[in-house]
Amino acid sequence: AGEEPTSSLFIRSTSLYVDTEFGQGILTEDGTISSLGASACQQEFYSSCTSFSDFNSPGYIDTNQFNFASGDPGEANDCDRYYTDNSPNLCDGHFVSTTEFVAASQTQRCFTTGSCGVGAAVSRPVKHTELTIFTREYDES
Repeated sequence: AGEEPTSSLFIRSTSLYVDTEFGQGILTEDGTISSLGASACQQEFYSSCTSFSDFNSPGYIDTNQFNFASGDPGEANDCDRYYTDNSPNLCDGHFVSTTEFVAASQTQRCFTTGSCGVGAAVSRPVKHTELTIFTREYDES
């Protein structure tokens, strides 16, 4: 298995994006996501998202908790999982090489995968090295 995700994560939320907050402002730590109307899709392109999955917020970004159907990208604890902000850590411990493990950080955010590739034998995530975040207003009508 490769160590690069094969899909992109798209999240819709009625909350404002705030980079410095847990869940980046679009997810709440108290699980009240239903009142915020969040949903997600994980596909290679936005145009491939034929439906979005509604989910209850785990309080952090974790595709493994986003109610994706079994077998969909992001549903399993593998290289297609996107994960960050597991309070109190902005970055969970992860591998950056076959032998180098970086401890969790409460001051620097990173996105990690599920267990895959490097470190899979010890069930540790790998850091996503390329990530782009776009925000825009979304009109559901």
